[in-house]
Amino acid sequence: MRRVLVHGAATPIGATFTRLLAEAGDIVAAIDAAPAKRPQLVDLVADHPGRVSLHADAGREVEEVIAEAVLALGDSIDLLVLAGWDDRAGPSLAWREANLSLPKLDPAALLHQLAHNAIRPLEVTRAARAALRHGNAPVLLGISCWLGSFTDRRDGGHYGQAMSAAALQMAMRTLSFELEPDGITVITGNPGLYRTALHAPEIQPLPDEVVAGFIEVLGRDVEPLHGTIIDWRGNPKTW
Repeated sequence: MRRVLVHGAATPIGATFTRLLAEAGDIVAAIDAAPAKRPQLVDLVADHPGRVSLHADAGREVEEVIAEAVLALGDSIDLLVLAGWDDRAGPSLAWREANLSLPKLDPAALLHQLAHNAIRPLEVTRAARAALRHGNAPVLLGISCWLGSFTDRRDGGHYGQAMSAAALQMAMRTLSFELEPDGITVITGNPGLYRTALHAPEIQPLPDEVVAGFIEVLGRDVEPLHGTIIDWRGNPKTW
């Protein structure tokens, strides 16, 4: 049984991690802006009493929310999943289309996306570091996006997604050096393109397959993966 903190628990990847880990018997603290308004998360609390707790972070200090979640986990974290990645700058149509091409460049939206996708994970990690240090073979898994790859990029546009993904990946790589003395294994996960409610049926795989793959990889010897970026099958990816 692991003690797991999932940050970004309402995203497709985050919600699936929360569900599959709870079903496996792990204790999960799920953090998102307003998780009590997400039926799939509320149902998990009812289905797994005592194993799933929800923690809202909208309008709250990161340290306060993490402290609350850590208390629910019993003061230590074995696995921290940073799953809050969002490919949109914001909920409005203008922000959804911002930075898709150079003519649509929106500096404010771009900075917002960088803050959400790359800086917030660093804040969460800083607040959770002590609890991770006391975990059992602790692992930090940061979920990124395929658009952040320098090597694999073959087209233009999507500046907010690409730049914030690249920033997150550099943050994870840098964390791998700083957290190594604490015995914390740091891995960046690149799920690739997977099917969500916005995609046609031919888009595969489903989030369940992606997350199940990551969980299976985390069940192996992860020490060789420290400081690397992998896909959901555990294969190394290029930066």
